[in-house]
Amino acid sequence: MRMIVDRTPLSTTLPVDPELVKLHIRLEEPAEYPEIETLIRTATAELEQAAQIALLHQTIRVNVIAPEDGRYLRLPIGPVRERPTVRLEGSGFTDFGFMPGVRSLICWGNAFHARRPDHVEIEYRAGFGGTMAHVPHDLAQAVMDQAGLLYQMRSAWTEKPWRHTSPHLSRIAARYRGVAV
Repeated sequence: MRMIVDRTPLSTTLPVDPELVKLHIRLEEPAEYPEIETLIRTATAELEQAAQIALLHQTIRVNVIAPEDGRYLRLPIGPVRERPTVRLEGSGFTDFGFMPGVRSLICWGNAFHARRPDHVEIEYRAGFGGTMAHVPHDLAQAVMDQAGLLYQMRSAWTEKPWRHTSPHLSRIAARYRGVAV
């Protein structure tokens, strides 16, 4: 099975307040760092990738090539609250159950196994909401921590060992991804 995932943001809003990020990274003159939005967007992309989530609403398009015969398919990006649209070999398909949540599942009906498709297309909306007010606090904190790390290491490529993600981002991303010990 091969899964190709495409994300399209439905909002241009930032998931955290730039002024809070400036305070978090302890800028002495917050107005002097106009690139803060770039740091926030980069930190957001890193968190979304690591946690397999969408902070703000996004349209997710999934192409599954040679799907497995199992009864379930975990949607790659969450959270998902609304039933996705599914197409098999280009035709609409509705014989499936849906379990919403951060780690959503599609439960294939008997018709899926009878058709044994080579290609499945799934489209859905993922995300916690349309504004920064909808982003859970722990995820907002992870974005701010990662933005702080990016700011701190912006010109120190050879002076210090580079840590790619903040410990907070790693821990929170693992929780949302479903990693457990």
